[in-house]
Amino acid sequence: MERNIRLSEKMFMACLGAMLLFLLLHDWVPLGPFNDPAAVRRENTTGELLLVTVVNGLSVGFLLLLAGLFAGKKYPLWLRSWFVIHSGLILAGAAEAWRLPYLFGADEKRLQRNQAMFGGTRSFLPELNGITADILHAAFHSVLLFSLLLAVYLFVTKINEKPGFLPGFFFPKDADRRQPSPPFRSKAGGISHRFPGGPGGRPAVFNKRPPMHVNISLSSRQCEKYPPSSAAC
Repeated sequence: MERNIRLSEKMFMACLGAMLLFLLLHDWVPLGPFNDPAAVRRENTTGELLLVTVVNGLSVGFLLLLAGLFAGKKYPLWLRSWFVIHSGLILAGAAEAWRLPYLFGADEKRLQRNQAMFGGTRSFLPELNGITADILHAAFHSVLLFSLLLAVYLFVTKINEKPGFLPGFFFPKDADRRQPSPPFRSKAGGISHRFPGGPGGRPAVFNKRPPMHVNISLSSRQCEKYPPSSAAC
């Protein structure tokens, strides 16, 4: 059965895939001036890095698997809710670990760790409160924020299988109502409309015949009672 996967679903899965690649590779694979895996390993043991990589990778990977399995189908409520909750929790963790210290400062130990691991990486934002906002993590946080917005959008619009917007969320019983199809001319000459919900589940057809024109001829004596412009005389 062919599935009609919407663009928002494809974008959401692409964001999850990009996040998964980041979580699996950024602490292990050198990416030029954008990361420093050697410095990260100096500040963390191999076991700690491996645990963080596996837990985060499985978390996002499982979400990506569910998004792929249900793409183009009707999402259950628990899945739509989990999309929003999961993305929100990751974004909150990223904000606590990165954005809040960058804006409001942090303790000396955290500042030293940040400088040791990311001080040599490339950044497009100026250093603030002793925190280096490297490009790689800034890109990851941007994708994470976008994925949260997509998750909220899917939560609202995926109440039905067919693409919809707020009416499908607030009025689920009315979301599947279809508008009548364009009128067509039947063999009998009438104009017909098809509406859903006919007998036996078949479309109901209502015929509207055009008005009949009858030619009436009047005698000369009857025409005297009508004005000369009468079409019947």
